[in-house]
Amino acid sequence: MKALTARVLSDIIMADQVSKKRDGSGNFIFRKGYYYSHGGTSDKFVNNITQQCKDNNLNIEVVDSGDHWAAFNGGASIAKSSHWWVVAKVTRNEK
Repeated sequence: MKALTARVLSDIIMADQVSKKRDGSGNFIFRKGYYYSHGGTSDKFVNNITQQCKDNNLNIEVVDSGDHWAAFNGGASIAKSSHWWVVAKVTRNEK
C-alpha cells in the first residue's frame, strides 16, 4: 500500500493543487483556483473534498478552510491567485 503523499492524493482527489504543509503537522492543503466564483464557496469546496476522500476510503479531519481573494495577475501561482483552500489531516481507513 502506497504511503499518502501529496502526489498520491492529487491523483485521486480533484483539486487544482495538493501539497503537504511544511509546518511539521503532516496536514495536507487542497486548493482550487477561480477567476469567477460562479456560486462556489469555500464551504462547498470543503464538502467536495470531504466527499471525495470518503469515496476513496480515506479518513479526513478538516483543520481549517477559507477563501483567498487576490487581484488578477496573469501567470501567478494558484497560491497567489484567488482560490479556496482546505487544510486537513488525511489518513487511510484501517480495516
